[in-house]
Parts: sequence; C-alpha cells; structure tokens
Amino acid sequence: MNRPIFNIDFNTWKLLKNPESGVLEEPVPKKEFDHFEYWSDAFNQPVRQIISKNNSSHYADYLDLETATLSRRVSSLLGWSPYDNEIDKNQYEELCQLVLLKHRFKKLVNCDILIPFQTIALRFYDWDARLLIGKTEKLYGFNFKKLMLEETNVSKEEMVNAKSISEYEYYYGIFNILIKSFDLNIS
Repeated sequence: MNRPIFNIDFNTWKLLKNPESGVLEEPVPKKEFDHFEYWSDAFNQPVRQIISKNNSSHYADYLDLETATLSRRVSSLLGWSPYDNEIDKNQYEELCQLVLLKHRFKKLVNCDILIPFQTIALRFYDWDARLLIGKTEKLYGFNFKKLMLEETNVSKEEMVNAKSISEYEYYYGIFNILIKSFDLNIS
C-alpha cells in the first residue's frame, strides 16, 4: 500500500456508553482480549471484530467517515452474512483508506455524471498519465480546475495501452495530485 493519506490511530477507539450509568466504558477489558478479526462487511465497509478469550465476540470497531476514528459498537452478527468477507490486517487498513478517500471524493467532487452508479460497475484506468473512470462504454476524466468528472473523447483505440488500476489507486492518485497542486488538506 502507498503511504496512507489519512492518519488513523488503530490503537484508540471511542468507548461504549453504559445504558444505565451513562459512563463510557471498555466492553472488552484487556485481560479478556484475544485478537482482532478483520472484515469487509456487506456494505464494503472496514470492520475490526474484537475476539475475546473466554466468550463469543459481540463487539467491533467501525470507522467514522467524518472523523477518521474508530468507534466500538455491538456487532453480534458480523460474519454471518454471505456478503461479509474476512480480510487480513493489511487489506483492512487499505480498505479504511479507500472508504475515506471515496467519502471525501464524493463531498469534494461533482461526480453527478456517474449517478446512478455502483462501484462494482466502474473500471479505473491510468492512461498517458491521466486517471480515468470507465462506465459502460464511456470514459470520464477528472477536471482539476472545476473539481468535476467530465466525459472524455478518448477512443477505444487509444485505450489499448491503458493500464487497469484498482479503485484505491485511482482515488489515491487523484488526491495526491490535489494535495500537491492545490495544497489541499483532506483530513
């Protein structure tokens, strides 16, 4: 993974509020903690499940997209859905970066031209030092002056030499250009 754009403290999380006393407390004390399991949940969001030594796990850490911090919550059904995918720690950390990049992208950039869209239907390319998104038969480039996606006039013949890239590489590349060119602070 490239150098992360967002600084996420994976050792700190928002605690749970006790419903009776209102006091914030740690639901899984250190002496009961065994290890973490990492998931991409049904909505392709990163989730870090807390596994206890003595009993089943009912808690997980979720990423708050506004603050880029972890929040511990009850999560007793994680892993039961056929859409929950178990991932490793590195994939989890990359997914955290990706969902934060996509969230900031949608807030900062006019990408109405893609609506409606599902991530699975989009393709991402690096072509001649340009980052492009493919949707059906059309290609869209990023206009850095207007902060919007626009349809390109790149032909299929020109795209023969295009390199297919991951969704993460696309958003990471866009934000690196924005940060360097416009001294943008996205955190």
